[in-house]
Amino acid sequence: MASDTSASGCGPEAQREQWKQVREHIHRAEQRLLDLQFDYQQKVNAVEALKLDLRQTTKGEQQQKQQQQ
Repeated sequence: MASDTSASGCGPEAQREQWKQVREHIHRAEQRLLDLQFDYQQKVNAVEALKLDLRQTTKGEQQQKQQQQ
């Protein structure tokens, strides 16, 4: 049977397990952050593309109006 300190969750083995869990949690959080940063950048790129498309469409419409006048 384990010693009293290990049974209470204070022994070296319990601390190693806790640190292992903390490292795993940090790793998952870092991965999630990278995923969110990638998703955010994709959305920023999409918005920039839409802005550019809108500017080109607006410019084309203005040129058509000038040609019609």
